[in-house]
Amino acid sequence: MELNRARPPATVAQPCLARLFLSSSDQLSNLSCGVPIASEPNALVQISQRLVMIDTKASIKRSLAMPDARLRLLEEKFKIGTWSMDLETMQLWWSPGIFKILGLTTDSVVPTLDLYQQMVHPEDQLAFTDAVALAMSPSLDGRRFRIIRPDGSLCWLENRTQRHFDREGKPILVSGVVADVSEEENLRTRLLHKTKQERLLHELLGELVWRARPDGRLIDTRTWTELTGETATDAHDWDALAAIHPDDRDVFKKAWSEAVRSTERYTCSLRIRLRDGHYQRCYSKALPFKNEDGSVEFWLGVSTFWNQEDVPQQKMAITAAHVRAARSLLDWTAQKLAMKAAVSFSSIRRLETDFGSVKQETVDAVLEALTAAGIRFTVDEAGAIAIALRRP
Repeated sequence: MELNRARPPATVAQPCLARLFLSSSDQLSNLSCGVPIASEPNALVQISQRLVMIDTKASIKRSLAMPDARLRLLEEKFKIGTWSMDLETMQLWWSPGIFKILGLTTDSVVPTLDLYQQMVHPEDQLAFTDAVALAMSPSLDGRRFRIIRPDGSLCWLENRTQRHFDREGKPILVSGVVADVSEEENLRTRLLHKTKQERLLHELLGELVWRARPDGRLIDTRTWTELTGETATDAHDWDALAAIHPDDRDVFKKAWSEAVRSTERYTCSLRIRLRDGHYQRCYSKALPFKNEDGSVEFWLGVSTFWNQEDVPQQKMAITAAHVRAARSLLDWTAQKLAMKAAVSFSSIRRLETDFGSVKQETVDAVLEALTAAGIRFTVDEAGAIAIALRRP
């Protein structure tokens, strides 16, 4: 009976089904990779895996290449681009954003590894002897490198990579996002140069060099943190001013606020609590760097730390009242002080009424004349300036 006929082995049926399936499409006729289907029991399984891999790669490529208006907007506004590379065929695909970043047009070139390698700065090139190994290397993740555009301009890029695998764990595709970070790198370079300049000035002058914003806030608090142990947040807390001696906080606030308001010279002598918990006398002075319209771009200042008994008078926050008191101790008239200091009488008048309006060289000449006559300025533990007369 028909029902008693033996069924053919399953291993025979599978290749027949495979031939039937493959005959329906010329494009898939070579998926068996050269293996005779009738003689290989697992051929259908291999072909099925191959089909899944191709479908996976195709779907990934379709999603990357999708002409989404939102993606184009993101690429344009944030200066980014996407790319992918087939690890079997080594075929590259670039989004319009990549072409724009590289200074190319979509109809001018075909993306290739050779083209990419030619545009990378010689010092930043990676070896492409084994592209698959390179694609799997963590060196691509977060990598920053330079490219040279056709017009000769230099551009800094940062790359983020995503790897795709088949069901057997074999890498089949690598894709990524590239961002133009030239502005960030240029800013970092400028800040690095400024830091080096400040350190050089510190070595030359023997003083701490610092910069502040137009409103008086420190721009870089790293040196302050090294000295006092305070965090950046603590350094900007003008209500607490924890690292400044409690008796000197109002003095600092008044002097710095007045300088920022008037955009004139700042001088102040106060005690700073260092990292070890001890206070040390600090003399600071600063001048505003002004733009052509008179607005302040930043403040540049220097600070010198002195032991209590070693504070020179040039580093003290001497005011007009101190000059008047010193002249009275000597029983000098304003005319005599002007003669001894070799400055004009009007300069003495201005110095004794509006100390900040007088040039520094005039102040130095007056202090030198007073010192030569026996006047000594000292700073007590509270930070107050004392005046004494030592006659020969």
